[in-house]
Amino acid sequence: ERVWPILRYIYATNIGCDIFRQRKSVKLQVLVAAPGMEFITGDQPAVNTYGAFVPARTEIKELELFYPVSPARAVILSGHSVYQDMHGKALEPLRMAYLNQALERIAYEQLFAHSDEALKPLAPYFCLRPPAR
Repeated sequence: ERVWPILRYIYATNIGCDIFRQRKSVKLQVLVAAPGMEFITGDQPAVNTYGAFVPARTEIKELELFYPVSPARAVILSGHSVYQDMHGKALEPLRMAYLNQALERIAYEQLFAHSDEALKPLAPYFCLRPPAR
């Protein structure tokens, strides 16, 4: 616990350096919510989607940062072909659900949405988790 303030700077520097090195292949894309859907957010709003669905302490070799900016817009820093040329285009509903679920999986204690409808599909999973420590 006492070394975390130092480690956080080391990790941030390493991530920043890696993003800079991959700047030609990893692009920042603005994503538009699928029609009738909205992005959610939580108390941990930036998520590496590659790490959201694996067991804790699993080494993740790739980085794909997803950050919802508003209910209608989000940004993703990704080299994945799914997001190439997606800048400003509406996502498919299945991809939207995946990104919202990734955010739900890494949330510590709280999820936020513009409407109750956006949280209803995730509520059964989030509410059944053991309490955060």
